[in-house]
Amino acid sequence: MLMVPDSTSEEELFSNTDESPAFVEFLEFLGEKIELHDFKGFRGGLDVTHGQTGSESVYSNHGNKEVMFHVSTKLPYTEGDAHARTHTHTHTRARQPAQPEL
Repeated sequence: MLMVPDSTSEEELFSNTDESPAFVEFLEFLGEKIELHDFKGFRGGLDVTHGQTGSESVYSNHGNKEVMFHVSTKLPYTEGDAHARTHTHTHTRARQPAQPEL
């Protein structure tokens, strides 16, 4: 989530859609920006078919552990919709590859 000066309410925090250069640099550190449409890796619950969770996100694969970040500035936002945005996209999911049977 990107917090800008004078953002104090939940509505104000989730309405931040412009990414600062420092925030972009932080996201690049976390992983690579990917197009969600038809993405074949771990999607972390994001919609890769109909675009209901935006058009892009940040994805990373570290040591065969995939992470899809739910980035507030990349999620669709409609004024007055902070509650839905907060409660459906405030988590990060990670997937470990299947472990071979011993």
